[in-house]
Amino acid sequence: MEQKYAGPKPLKLRARWVLGEVLVQDGRCSEARPILQAALADTRANMPGKAHPAIAEILDSLGRCSLVEGDYAGARDTLAQALEINMAALGAGRAATLRSEIHLAWVDGLISRDSATAARMAQKRPALVAALGSENHPVALQFDLLMDSLAAAQGGQRIDPLRRSDAERRLKTLAGSAALPRFVGLNSLS
Repeated sequence: MEQKYAGPKPLKLRARWVLGEVLVQDGRCSEARPILQAALADTRANMPGKAHPAIAEILDSLGRCSLVEGDYAGARDTLAQALEINMAALGAGRAATLRSEIHLAWVDGLISRDSATAARMAQKRPALVAALGSENHPVALQFDLLMDSLAAAQGGQRIDPLRRSDAERRLKTLAGSAALPRFVGLNSLS
């Protein structure tokens, strides 16, 4: 990437993360992991302080990648680091911090197999919607589908079927596709 793009370093770092995140969202973690690890190393070297939101964003992507690969313990550790950095850098109630909290609760639910996990995650929805500014924000729609899928897998309380179909319809429209776009957790590309 250094040879192809001579632009400012922050844009190169961001572009590397975006490429890794897109691969995570496509479930291609074996390709995403080395890109994200390189982005993390470069970002840590080029961003001031340990508590930079860009570092948390990359850690969040790596954590979800571990989750896709079935490494729940590794996912938990990485997502906990992302949450710690977001709390220090941004504070509670911010969209990125809430996303990290939700991802950590998700992996904890997968580890514990507790059928009440989705219901506990649902308590984060009002704060997430407030931080995003809209109930129809793509991340809020992804959250609804994530909660519903987790509840279905664990025998918990599912969301209202109308809300699920509305979230699916809106995400298809945003993607310009008849098929529901793939996603792993809540992305921050939207």
